[in-house]
Amino acid sequence: MFTGIIEAKASIKRIIKKSNGLTFTIARPQTFDDIKIGDSIATNGVCLTITQLSPQTFDVDIMNESLKKTTLSTIGVGTKVNLERAMLVGSRFGGHIVSGHVDEVGRVVNIKKDGIATVYWIKVDNASCLISKGSVALDGISLTIVEVRASTFSVSIIPHTQQETTISSWHVGSLINIEKDQLIKSTMTQIKSVIDKDFLLKCGF
Repeated sequence: MFTGIIEAKASIKRIIKKSNGLTFTIARPQTFDDIKIGDSIATNGVCLTITQLSPQTFDVDIMNESLKKTTLSTIGVGTKVNLERAMLVGSRFGGHIVSGHVDEVGRVVNIKKDGIATVYWIKVDNASCLISKGSVALDGISLTIVEVRASTFSVSIIPHTQQETTISSWHVGSLINIEKDQLIKSTMTQIKSVIDKDFLLKCGF
């Protein structure tokens, strides 16, 4: 489990194509001195497992299924990615619950300044479970939704967040990994299981 608080940005050093996916070799941040083979690392919001490790780099494997459902297939050597280690029990919880399982890929359709902040509008195929003032993880970054429309939603980004994450490289047309709030998804699932046709008929609908 992750929190959506990005710990580091790092560059992709090498990409190896395999029959079942890709292997990324990623520059190892100095602060990641405690990672080991088998650890989970959120990479642009996708939960991946460390398979190889050196003082300078670490490797993660991405299966074809993950490549189909995320933006990782579009990443090239030299691209910087957001990294977060799995949360430790008892550590501070600064963002929201992030599983590292992407729900869909969105696209940046509008960017505008709003004082010191920058507002990004993201287009999605399915806006369910996205609510104003709710949480969302974009490329692994825990953010608060400002406004939701039929097929788009907006987030407001302060300069610090832009500098510490890959948001600084976003532009109109950028593809973004989206993970919706786990608590909202769970609540919606429970509601759907209760409110069926028979329930509505009993209530007079």
